[in-house]
Amino acid sequence: MSSTIRRQKYSRRDFLFGMLNRFRKEDYWGESTGFDPSSREADTHIRDGDFTRAAEILSRHLDKSQDNLQARQKLAYCYLRLEDLEASVREFRTILRERQQDNFTNLYLGLALAKQGRVDQAIACWREYFNINHPIIQRAVNLQISLHEVGSADSGDMVDSIEQALQEQAELNQREGNEDQSF
Repeated sequence: MSSTIRRQKYSRRDFLFGMLNRFRKEDYWGESTGFDPSSREADTHIRDGDFTRAAEILSRHLDKSQDNLQARQKLAYCYLRLEDLEASVREFRTILRERQQDNFTNLYLGLALAKQGRVDQAIACWREYFNINHPIIQRAVNLQISLHEVGSADSGDMVDSIEQALQEQAELNQREGNEDQSF
């Protein structure tokens, strides 16, 4: 067994709620992608910033289990980080067909669309984002929506503003000991 894969114990409660959340489609970004070692390996690669390897693993995982929205979410995020914007948008839209109200997906789909210069579509996604637990990001999203409404939104500035807010929110969460990265 590779030294990068750490053993993780699952209680009966974790197992049952993991399955229940999957059926309810309530599995979220911060949770482990799955019980098999390759899924945990993908999570490790994402944490380490190796998005190419994580995307390969997650693609294989989705070939076997197409209904795993969390794995699809992480794959779309990897594509976004790798600047494969079309693939990222495609995966995020697949998620939204299954789960319309998903803050993480709406935020990052909007970011991918803004990177492509599709400002109106990005704003439409961000209008669906609402997360009072991440005020820095919420404020940046609201600002971009307001700037768009008055006609002074620029896609480059939008991308920079949202990415800066994501970084600031992550730093704030880390300082406060909150490991929640489910923006």
